Amino acid sequence: MALPPSAPILIFASRKSYLYLRLILRLDKFLIEYYPNGSIKDWKSTLTIIENQKEKITKTIEVNHPLSYQGFRFYQSSYGWDWKNLQLQSEIKKRSNPQYSHPLTLVPGQPQNAPDNLTLVVTHFVPDFIITQSGQITTRSLEPHNPAAFIQVKQGHKNLYTGWIFARFADFSLSQAAEPSDYHFLLKDVQAEMYSGIQIAKDPGTNFIWAGCIFLGLGLFLAFYWPPREIWGLIENHNGVVNIHLGGVASKNKETLIQEFTRLIREIRGFK
Repeated sequence: MALPPSAPILIFASRKSYLYLRLILRLDKFLIEYYPNGSIKDWKSTLTIIENQKEKITKTIEVNHPLSYQGFRFYQSSYGWDWKNLQLQSEIKKRSNPQYSHPLTLVPGQPQNAPDNLTLVVTHFVPDFIITQSGQITTRSLEPHNPAAFIQVKQGHKNLYTGWIFARFADFSLSQAAEPSDYHFLLKDVQAEMYSGIQIAKDPGTNFIWAGCIFLGLGLFLAFYWPPREIWGLIENHNGVVNIHLGGVASKNKETLIQEFTRLIREIRGFK
């Protein structure tokens, strides 16, 4: 389940004590920690459980450290960016006038007007631009390592510029302009809301599993510290003379059997 920040989501409704119990999961904060070299070290989500419109528990979870509530476990499983809803911060400059600068916010698929009768529209966006060996343009991953946008620019009814612009390589572009243009188009920033991937798990048989573990442990304890043994006795009476024959067997801890057997013989001999 992809959970955007500050957006409570009804995750389930279950029957308990003949009443409907509704739990809402809310993502309060999402944090990514990085190593000094820029690679991702860890990601964490601060979650709040809301039950019957009351906040019940708040906890920061990370990989292998879930939030538990009423038999449910909420695991940190993934993260990402909502690339379907993003804004591109761009800038229009003129080669003939280095002082000229016009910032512009672009949304993919929505034409945006600019001075000098310019109209810009972003038709494609990839977060991690790459050209394959076959010449196809695609994205290497869903992380913004090399964000690029394909824009079309018109001045009136004239096609002025068509090509890729890059956020991390402002001076580089892959254009298909029919003729040189005085305008230079830059991609300054990419803004997309991040989401946290939460995995929800509930095992109704957990209590039975724990009960089985307890019985298994008890059985092992009895097997090692209370080993089974058997002692037989045969009493014979011949002309007023009583003879008692004893025997015993033990699969383990035979020394204890010998001690018990010796004690039993001693007690019988002392019986009058």
